[in-house]
Amino acid sequence: MISFISYIPLLLVLYDIYRHWDSEKFFHYFNLLLGTIAITITAKMMFHVYRVSHIDPYAFPSGHTLIASVLLMFYKDVKLVVFPLLVGLLRVILGRHTIEQIILSFLFIPIIYWFVSFLESKGKEGNRKIFHIASAMAIAFMFDVFNSIALYVLFALLIIGLILYKHRNNPIVKRFLDYYDRDGKGIGAFTLVLGSIIYYFIEPKLMVYQAWVDGLASLSKNICFVLLYGYIGSIIGFLVTKMPIGFLFPIAEALTPYDNILLPILMGVIFFIYH
Repeated sequence: MISFISYIPLLLVLYDIYRHWDSEKFFHYFNLLLGTIAITITAKMMFHVYRVSHIDPYAFPSGHTLIASVLLMFYKDVKLVVFPLLVGLLRVILGRHTIEQIILSFLFIPIIYWFVSFLESKGKEGNRKIFHIASAMAIAFMFDVFNSIALYVLFALLIIGLILYKHRNNPIVKRFLDYYDRDGKGIGAFTLVLGSIIYYFIEPKLMVYQAWVDGLASLSKNICFVLLYGYIGSIIGFLVTKMPIGFLFPIAEALTPYDNILLPILMGVIFFIYH
């Protein structure tokens, strides 16, 4: 509980930016939060540095430290490095990390910043994919750590999605939909959850490939770049899951128009044939 107090300054800054509305600043800040979630979860599941925990069994990298570094990345003020350092030290004192894990976690800060900057440079589609990768990796993490309740959470998300769709013209909801959704209706996020349910019954680990392959491949409409970005996503997926079947994902991605639904079905068929 003490560690979560470290999130208060982050939330206060987010609220202040929203209160003095500046869409560019607000969504850049929000993208940094999403990008940090995406990279941190991916790295945790990739390195599998275990610890005793009822919530997050992976000790490296330190999620608290990296989330705290969002202020540093947003304001680009080197003095703000003190905040993630203090948060990291607190985590060491609480016995959640070693000092080496905290120090090495700082290596991910430039990776996160570059990742978010690269996707933001792709315009609205890049912003969509920051949200997609972060959301899909959060679901993949839930499958990995909280598998027993994952299906209930996904159905709850579907219900929440239907409620938000009904209120899609609400000013707050509309701002997020206009920025992160292709059609402004939230259909992309809704179908992502539906696709996640399919993966739950087929092979939950494939959700990592859905996150990264779909997240990167659709940045371009050029088939060569679709495959290039897709295979970069496949490499990341393989490093996390150690499942070589995922290298078929970019080809399936290139052939599948409604990827959040048809891609899980197609990969499910391939998975059962492969096994």
